[in-house]
Amino acid sequence: MKAKEYMELAKKADKETRNNPNQHELFTYVYVWLQSRQPELAKELEQQFKEIELQVSTAREIEKVLYLDQLYDNRLEDLEDDAKFISGL
Repeated sequence: MKAKEYMELAKKADKETRNNPNQHELFTYVYVWLQSRQPELAKELEQQFKEIELQVSTAREIEKVLYLDQLYDNRLEDLEDDAKFISGL
């Protein structure tokens, strides 16, 4: 699986599991099951992830910066609106 495909599928999976309070337990269960019953497949998947890990980490950092930038822009707009309101009093 390429990094782009992983990111798209991970985003979809996150939306589907976000409201599941046992999400961490589910992922741990799947990981433990795979490690214990299909160790060769688990190693292969781990190796495949290592090949795209840098791309995934970089994409996550970019997402974080864009999110923070958006929060800053929204807060700046709120402050400007507040300033206009106060100056109109």
